[in-house]
Amino acid sequence: SATPVARVLLPGLGPYFRKVVEFEAQVRVARVGLRLKQHKAARGAYPAALAELDLAGLPATVSQDPFTGKPLAYRPAEAGFVLYSLGPDLADDGGAPRKGGAKAGYDVVWRASQ
Repeated sequence: SATPVARVLLPGLGPYFRKVVEFEAQVRVARVGLRLKQHKAARGAYPAALAELDLAGLPATVSQDPFTGKPLAYRPAEAGFVLYSLGPDLADDGGAPRKGGAKAGYDVVWRASQ
């Protein structure tokens, strides 16, 4: 059983840990998004699947969603792409970005329009 101090402190740390993981998701989405941009510059188009992207030199977990442990969600879109983490609610919101102070119903997303 947890000590009384741990029982008081641990619930309060939940929002902190969620923010840390959300920041890590933003970093991973940015790093993979930049690599997608480099891929297009070199080859003229975005890859059909994230598995086709060369991630050499980046950490092995860079394309892994830190919330789910699964690959980041990716799909080519009209002249661009949508890349995202499912975010803290662990629900696929289709690449919907966070609006205002929303605590759920959003993904950590990068939409590229070209």
